[in-house]
Amino acid sequence: MLIETLTFATEYERVYNITAEVQELVDRSGVKDGVCVVTARDLPVALGLPSKYDQRGWDDAMDDMHRLIATRVDFANQDADPYKEAAALKAAFMGYHADMIIKDGVLYLGNSQGLLLHEFGRDGGQRQIDVCIM
Repeated sequence: MLIETLTFATEYERVYNITAEVQELVDRSGVKDGVCVVTARDLPVALGLPSKYDQRGWDDAMDDMHRLIATRVDFANQDADPYKEAAALKAAFMGYHADMIIKDGVLYLGNSQGLLLHEFGRDGGQRQIDVCIM
């Protein structure tokens, strides 16, 4: 079993393909058949497993999230920054974790699937992703 934290520098409204970095950990773990669980620690960051090749589709997903959850000043938490509240809701809607099967030492994904990190935080930052391989 291996548990590690990866750190990524991110920018607002960007999507990052982090499949290779997670696969490197799978390689290092020596696990041939098992499970990989990836969790984002930061509230404005989401994880997903869509097509890693369709970067315009990534933009569409981000645009749709902004349309679905608009930044507004009437959130119930009136003490919070509206941008932070909207970012946290978008990430929660998409999800903070991804679970993947490991088969023959490789993340068992569809032909075009990849593990993508979505940054909704207005300022971006150093985002931490925890990876557990067993």
